[in-house]
Amino acid sequence: LLMLSDNELYNRYLTFNRYGIKNKNFRVGFSEAVIVTYTNWGSEEIRYLMPANVMLEAEANGSTNSNLIWLIDGMAKWDQNTIYTEILIDDFAVDGKSPPQVAVSLGLGKKYNNLMLNIEYARINRWTGNYCDKAFNKAFIEKNVPIGHLMGSDAHQFIFSTHYIINKKINIESSLILL
Repeated sequence: LLMLSDNELYNRYLTFNRYGIKNKNFRVGFSEAVIVTYTNWGSEEIRYLMPANVMLEAEANGSTNSNLIWLIDGMAKWDQNTIYTEILIDDFAVDGKSPPQVAVSLGLGKKYNNLMLNIEYARINRWTGNYCDKAFNKAFIEKNVPIGHLMGSDAHQFIFSTHYIINKKINIESSLILL
């Protein structure tokens, strides 16, 4: 639990939970973060300290100003190959009154001796990660849409990268990013 405060009128707290299974060649995980704005500390705010996956978030429907973020990730390695993915769910409205705020990335890597090659695709839907609160007037805006990522809203990105290991202390890395 992390307590945050901008001034005497608005207080916030941030809490994280992480669950996962991991070994040398496989990983699957579930992470969640909740940020809550409050004026007075009470039972409405305390309920968000519980793992968020045991409740339905009501933020979009006018209750406590909070933001729930879920991240599902996975990775598998075999031979000299690696595949990985992440799915970020930021305010998925059960009632459908706001658009799904989802981001996804999928990557594939291949190792050849000291050279590693990687290709990754990322997609961020509109509004994902905007974290704007009109009371704080802290929002990044692109095309009149609050955003939370440098890629912007409704963005796609391909990343091609290489990592060459010369020795234990020297590496050469390069990447090409296409938006």
